[in-house]
Amino acid sequence: MARFILIELALFLLPFAVFYVLAVRARRGEEVSWPWLWLSLAGLVVTTAAFIWFASVDGEDPGLHYQPEAEQVPYELSPDKPAYRQ
Repeated sequence: MARFILIELALFLLPFAVFYVLAVRARRGEEVSWPWLWLSLAGLVVTTAAFIWFASVDGEDPGLHYQPEAEQVPYELSPDKPAYRQ
């Protein structure tokens, strides 16, 4: 569980770290072109990789079927029973 939390935290903090590095370089006076296209593509790649990772690691074994603990009966309305509880 801790591994999943750390991965999620790293994926969340990665864009902030990239922005921090670019901001520090700009503050030092270096010529910085803000690579919005490359940052967007990198974010898309990281997001896709995260989806693939969690789809392959997390989940139940193939072939298992969900069986509810109790049968769910739909609520029936009739003139004798009000639609709300009093």
